Amino acid sequence: MPNKPKITFIIPVYNSALYLEECLNSLLNQSIHKEIIIIDDGSSDSSLSIILEYQQKHPEILLIKQPNQGAATAKNKGIALATGEFISFIDSDDFLIGDISPVLHFGEANNCELIKFGSVWQNYDIHQNHKYSQIPYLFSGTNGSNATLLTGYEALLEIERRRYWIPGCCWTLIKREYIEKHKICFQENIIAEDQLFYLQLLTKSAKCQIIEVPSIHYVYRRGHVNSISDRLDKKYIEEHFDMIELILEDMHTLPEYLHRSFLFIIRNLLWTTLSIIQRWDTIQIESLEYLYLNKWQIFIKENYFDLFEHFDNLFRK
Repeated sequence: MPNKPKITFIIPVYNSALYLEECLNSLLNQSIHKEIIIIDDGSSDSSLSIILEYQQKHPEILLIKQPNQGAATAKNKGIALATGEFISFIDSDDFLIGDISPVLHFGEANNCELIKFGSVWQNYDIHQNHKYSQIPYLFSGTNGSNATLLTGYEALLEIERRRYWIPGCCWTLIKREYIEKHKICFQENIIAEDQLFYLQLLTKSAKCQIIEVPSIHYVYRRGHVNSISDRLDKKYIEEHFDMIELILEDMHTLPEYLHRSFLFIIRNLLWTTLSIIQRWDTIQIESLEYLYLNKWQIFIKENYFDLFEHFDNLFRK
């Protein structure tokens, strides 16, 4: 019986034909023993044809086809099928650079459940003008100068201390048995599912070990036509509030000294919702007024008075 792969790469794909080959090539070039699980989420472009072509040449690729159900459902299917010792999520329009094997071996040597490495943004526009910018390290030195080993709880406290948060699901290698033991999965049918998933990775066990290795390997492409961050609709905002509610539920199951970190992360989600609502017209704002006044006004006032003034001005025009 062949050895199990060291890493399972899980890629949800939806209409990513323009970027998919670069993504797949970057994974196939990894020297480590791997499997690649691709979940095509009902693509209507040539993504499926590209995947089938690659699958014929590369037996390590497993293709799952499903009608469009969203990235969270696709990623959960990938988790259920994974056999690798570690799991790595890759967005189909992003890619890896360099060899992540040394990062994995370094994390294993420190007996870590989570191994985080560096990442950069690749800005994109219609003129093919690319610009890379560093995504700040969460725990390491300012420039990622030293590898940093922390528990998940310590990592949360450090996030609040530094006042910086971005859930790095795609640039974190996750021990599969840790996900299975604690039944961690992506919340389906909701936006920003990475937020809750990453928080649960950090907090499902007080003994969870995460190491951040100062090495750039993930390229996150933003600003392209399929970017979900360009959404401005009411449902997008409602789902942000739903995600905040789920994060609060998790917060209340944890020691009180971690609550400030959770509230800081929620602040970021509220800033996102506020920045979008500020671009709405009067009719759009009025459509959300009931939800705000009856469910979120008091919470925001009690915890984020600076934001409360902005929200209240919008809904009391």
